[in-house]
Amino acid sequence: MRKNFESNSLDEKVLQDTEKLELSNKLEKICGFRIIEYVIDEIYNEKTYKEVCIMIGVASINEKMSKDESKKLKEKIKEIFKIEKNEDRINLEYLNSVNVL
Repeated sequence: MRKNFESNSLDEKVLQDTEKLELSNKLEKICGFRIIEYVIDEIYNEKTYKEVCIMIGVASINEKMSKDESKKLKEKIKEIFKIEKNEDRINLEYLNSVNVL
């Protein structure tokens, strides 16, 4: 899903935005609720699970998602991206194997 970019051309920015939207839509269908953009950015940039959880915590504190939603999102991220340790990085390739109806 994700492409690596050397420069910051407008076409590449549009492609990145499109990929983030696809990621967001897929995760939101899986979880059943809206996921705030800065959490999607952390996932898209393949940060560690711990870093993503920190941003999920920020979203919860800022009342952008409930505590139940943040707990569910953390569980789904662990499941989808095959996370075993907090230091494990998100690998977007795992998302390609997930079927969403």
